Amino acid sequence: KLPGKKQIQVWLKNEHSSDDVFDLLKLGTVGDSILTSPNFKIWRKFITQRINGDPDETMILKLRDQYDEEALAKLLLAAKTKGSTNNMATNLQNEQFKQWYSDGYWPGDVVKSIFKRHGEPTVSEVNTKIRREYQTYMNKFYPDWFNHDQKILITARS
Repeated sequence: KLPGKKQIQVWLKNEHSSDDVFDLLKLGTVGDSILTSPNFKIWRKFITQRINGDPDETMILKLRDQYDEEALAKLLLAAKTKGSTNNMATNLQNEQFKQWYSDGYWPGDVVKSIFKRHGEPTVSEVNTKIRREYQTYMNKFYPDWFNHDQKILITARS
């Protein structure tokens, strides 16, 4: 039986962290089907109530601990193709992209810094699609990123 609202209230009352509940729900053992797991939805509800707001940042930080960046990016891209997980996966992907931006990755850096095999960048159709989606994200949320990047290059060359 899945934990319900009462169990979430118990976790909140006992001041469990999002990491505690992630472990209690055994989400670390689910693998690539994590976003379709009923327990994932319970974890999301718990976090929403725990922080009284949008759970995506908290969730992506934990998912980044569980998966390497490439695996997580591919998992989120695949989940966006399913109707039941599209919105959630899109929100989490945007949060991952926000983290990439905070980490200083530009779209051109993604292939060489995130998509690597044995230290060498790997280019695939999926990796290219993720890089394009990241560039679209940057254009939407940080429209001056390209100009800023060019100013840095020009300044560095001067």
